[in-house]
Amino acid sequence: APDALAGLNREQREAVFAPDSAVAVVAGPGTGKTKTLVSRIIRLVRECGVSPAQITAVTFTNRATDEMRSRLAAYFGEKRTVKAMQIGTFHSICLRLLSGKNGKDTPTILSEQDALSILADLLKNIGVKATAPEALREISLIKSGACMPEEAAAVSPGVYDGYCGQLARFGVMDYDD
Repeated sequence: APDALAGLNREQREAVFAPDSAVAVVAGPGTGKTKTLVSRIIRLVRECGVSPAQITAVTFTNRATDEMRSRLAAYFGEKRTVKAMQIGTFHSICLRLLSGKNGKDTPTILSEQDALSILADLLKNIGVKATAPEALREISLIKSGACMPEEAAAVSPGVYDGYCGQLARFGVMDYDD
């Protein structure tokens, strides 16, 4: 196998050999971020004995993800090693994590407009005078732990429970889930 560490500059080598379990490589276009991450992954697997299934590499673009996978497959000479790794964009990795949470292959994430529509119907049906945007803001605070349902001004615990129940019935999640 070719030397995965050849041609790295000082900053790249620091990232490749960093003792931390997580390393962020932040640099401009064309500066060798993908090369650095690929070299780090190769080092972790070959020299440190890290299982490929324990590797998660997050990129910004599908192009970078594809390039990383391609380089790793070329280095390891097989696709099975690379398939065991979690390599993807922020969006795809988060979707995979959510998939594991709710047992679906690909979770459905409710748009803000759909969430507002569900809330508007719910508020109308139970006779609460708050607006859907007010209610959604407070539900967001409740879901993020910034306040308790009983502390919310526009949302009673019944509105919160009703909204969450509707999401569960539809089999969807909102952005705060």
